[in-house]
This record gives sequence, C-alpha cells and structure tokens, in this order.
Amino acid sequence: MKRQFLVFLALLLGLCCAQADGIQNPPVWTGQSAITMDVIGDSRMADIWASGTCNSEAASYCGTSGVNWFAQASALASNRYQVGVMAALSGCRTDQYLQPSNIAQIVASKNQWVIIGYPAVNDLNAAGGSCTISPSGGAFPFTNANGVVVDQSNVASVAAGNLQTAINAFLAAGKNVILTEEPGNTLINNTGATIASFNGQTTGNVLTVNSVVSGTIRPRQILVGAGVTSSTQIVAQLTGAVGGVGTYSITSNAVVSAESMTTTYSPLSALYELISYQRAIAAAYPGRVFLWSANPSLWKAAGSATAVSFVDNVLLDNVTHFNNFGASLAAARFNSAFQNFFAPVDFELAAINSLYPTNEYSYITNPLFTATSGGTNTTCTLSSGTVPSTWTQVCGTAGVSVTITNAASTWCNSAGNCGNDITFAITTTGADTWRIQSTAPSAQNWDLSYFWQGGAKVSVANGSSNCSVYGDLAMQTDAGTRDSLMLYGAAAATGGGTNNGPTTAYTFDLKGYPTKPLAASTSKTAVTMRVLANFTAAGSCTITVSRAFMNRVFNYNPATGTFSGWLLMRDLDPASNDNAPAWLLKAG
Repeated sequence: MKRQFLVFLALLLGLCCAQADGIQNPPVWTGQSAITMDVIGDSRMADIWASGTCNSEAASYCGTSGVNWFAQASALASNRYQVGVMAALSGCRTDQYLQPSNIAQIVASKNQWVIIGYPAVNDLNAAGGSCTISPSGGAFPFTNANGVVVDQSNVASVAAGNLQTAINAFLAAGKNVILTEEPGNTLINNTGATIASFNGQTTGNVLTVNSVVSGTIRPRQILVGAGVTSSTQIVAQLTGAVGGVGTYSITSNAVVSAESMTTTYSPLSALYELISYQRAIAAAYPGRVFLWSANPSLWKAAGSATAVSFVDNVLLDNVTHFNNFGASLAAARFNSAFQNFFAPVDFELAAINSLYPTNEYSYITNPLFTATSGGTNTTCTLSSGTVPSTWTQVCGTAGVSVTITNAASTWCNSAGNCGNDITFAITTTGADTWRIQSTAPSAQNWDLSYFWQGGAKVSVANGSSNCSVYGDLAMQTDAGTRDSLMLYGAAAATGGGTNNGPTTAYTFDLKGYPTKPLAASTSKTAVTMRVLANFTAAGSCTITVSRAFMNRVFNYNPATGTFSGWLLMRDLDPASNDNAPAWLLKAG
C-alpha cells in the first residue's frame, strides 16, 4: 500500500508540471492493462461508438469509430487508454449532459480519470432542443435546464459554471479531470445579434442607462450607438438594477448625449470567452485538472474577427463533427500531452509458438503470416504477390488493383520472431472497398457464450489518398452478424464534408472491445477477423498488417478469485443491462 501511494504521489507531482502541448520525462502509470477513462460530453464524444452500424442491441458492443479522436488516440498510442463509463449525450448542452443524474454515473465508478470532451458547441449554438434531458433552446435567449436565462453574452459564463460544478463533483470523488478546449463549429461564424436595446448616455468612462426597451445589459457586450466610439465594451455594472437601468463602466471616455443604444456580442467572442474560463479552471487545480487543445491542429490562420476557419477536409458534415482525418489531428495533440503518463499495452501475439492449438485461446491459424502464400483472392485484381495461407483478400470491384509483398517482422526483439509483415499496395479507379480476413476454422471449439477480442498492428504509408483504414471482428450466427468495429472508417459524409484518413504515415494497434455473439443466437457459423480500407473516390493506400489476433478473453474477479465473462474492468453502457459486475462499481 505504501508503494502504491508513492507511485500515485509521483504521478501527481509529475502531472502538475505538464504542459498542454508536451511532457518532459513524466512518470509512467505502470500496469499491464489500459488506463480506463470515463467520458462525458456531447455528440463529438458520444461518437466513440460506431453507432451508425449497430444492430438493435447495445451500441457499446459495436466497437469504436474512426471519427472520434479518443478512439484514434488510444490506437495510435498502443492502446494505453480505454473507455469506462460513457456518459456523453448527443445534441445536449452542458446544462443537460452535466445534470446530476448523469454526473452520478461517473462519480460512482472506480475509474480515476474523467475526460470532458469537446464540451459546449451546443451551448454556443443555442441548441439542445433534441436532447433527451430537459429539451429547450433553439434560439437566444432561452431558459436552460437549470432555470437560467441564457443569451449570447452570458452563454460562455453559464457553460463554464456548469463545467465547474461537474469538475468539483469529480474532484471530490478523488478523480483526475482532462478538460478539452472547445473548437467551435461553422455555425458560430456570424456577426452576432443585438442583446439589449435602451436609451442611454456616456460621460467619461461611464454609461448611464435611462430606460430599457428589451434585453439584459452585461459586461463584455459591445456598445453601439450613433455617437458611440466603435468597439466600446461594457466592463462592469456600477449601480442600479442588474442588467437594467443604472450605470456601467465602459472602455471609451467619449461624451455622448442621451440617444437610442444597443449592445451586441458575437458567437466567436463567446467561444474565446469560454476558452479563457476553461484555462482559468484548469490553472486553479494543478495536478488534478489538465487542459488540452486540438485547436492548433484543427484551425488555420485564414479566420477573421467573426469566423473560425478549419483546416481543409477535417469536417465530416462541414459544420460540427470531425472526420477520420480531423480525429487523427486531434488524437496526435492528445497523445503528445498525455500518452507518456501511461504504459503501452501490447495485445498482439508475441511469437510463432503462440499459435493454435498450443494456445487454445487464439483462433487464427496463420496470425503471424508465417505461410505467405496459399490464401484466396476474391474480385481484386492481384497485380503481383500472394495472399497468405488461411487469409482471403476481398475487393468491392475488379477496379481495385493490389500488389502484395512480405518481409520478416521487426516488431519483436529479433527479425522474424513475430513472423512476417504483409504489405498491400492498393489502387482504386473509383469509390471502392478492400479487406483482408481470416476465419476461425469451423472445427475449432468455440461457444456462443464466449467473449471475443481481435486486432492487429497496422501501418499505413505516407501518400494515401481518399482512404481510411479500420478493423472488424465479425461473429456470424443464425441470429445475424455482430460486428466489433475498430476505428470504423466508412461513416457517411454529409453537407459537403469528407471522411478520409490521414495522408501522412501512421501506425496503430487495432484492438476491439470484448464482444459476444448476438443474444438471440442458437447456432454458430463463423468468427472472422478483418482489416479493411474504405475509398471515397479513386485513390491509393499502402497498408502493412502484422501480428493479427482473434482471441477468447476473460474477466478476473479478485473478490471471488474467479474468471468469467469479459476482460475490461468497466461498464460498457451504464444504461443497459450489459453484464458489468456489481463489484466494479462503488456503492452509492
């Protein structure tokens, strides 16, 4: 116990010195399992799960989406982190998804880390009408779930207050909080609206409001009038009814006679105000609250005083949600700040002697590609090379041309100890698909009650075009196919958006969450591990696959000393009855 306390103390001391853009020699949280992080936020965090391809059962079983930065960050960092309690809610503002009942799920978990993802774009957009919690909004002003009247000029402070309330609860429960700076969206790119109309006059640095026609006057609003100096800002209220008749300090000292005046506030100003509050919150809790930002990678310099400009081709819907490429940029920023806090976890097979039947929990007969020929090619135009034994290469059309090569793997201590790396150089003439897959032989002994986990080490070479790469573990039974997706890369783009992967070289460790066949299954057909590529147009992609695995997994219960069920110590989906053991959750 003393040693554990010293390790934890060292971690906190190291984290308090961390900067958002990089860490210098931080301590490592040691262990052989990924660090579990509870997640809360809006749809840009809820999209961790590949819900667009789910069947009618719990979405959490369907695996991860490539358009989510946290899912990509874990894969790019050798699976150092995983999702615990998922409390993110699509379409919700901070006052909605941070309601006490939602916060309580995270407070009750045993996980030490909480991520508050992209937090408040729905606040800034006056959205929330579609949220399942106290639907309201649609336009400013509106009354939020906490009974607060919100307009453009106080939306940032209200959102920051909601974040602070949640953070206080998490800190009181002994958790560390990772807070994400809000990047905004294209809907905030407008000049703003009139907040208040009134009759007033100025003398020196004081505005006197004689009567109010509409709205509420607040600090930070811009004062507008025929005689008012441009960009004059209200600093603070000095006297009078809050937000109404009274006196206010302002930034201009011009003398203006009584006249009709208004105040305005732009959505972009509200975004920057919110970011300032987020930075202040993090600074108040060194070693406990850690702020990071993807904005330096997602924004470009072409913005203006009223508009954020996003890097080209990072938006899935051309408005709010980031695509595979955008998620990869954010993932790299997150990993530069946090990955060295935690140890990598290597799930792939370690050596040739790890194979079935010696290893009865490994269900691919040629996972290390020791036999580089003898496989099957279907539909693809195979320009040269051979498909590895027990594997099948499948293309959507014959317009997909593939060259296959192999080399001794260098991922283990000595070349070849992990078998071979198989490289597929793929070129398409249009939108198309490619995959390589291996199916567990039907004669192998497996049961419908088994939990499965699959994956592989995958490298994508520099120069890809119109390509995204992902994985899938497919369990086929008489009830249908249950997919455990890994960075699902084929999400449909809308509104002029795109969904392609990075064009620079990258390597990730695909690893699915433990999954079992559909609950209605009575007979089994096959279990298949796949590495796939989706092409949105004519393009190319060079993919190297190594150390594939498809294993049966267990959960160990230290309270009873028994093995059962699934491996990861977390609740996949607290809202569903998905077999999270009660001993994993705190009482109350």
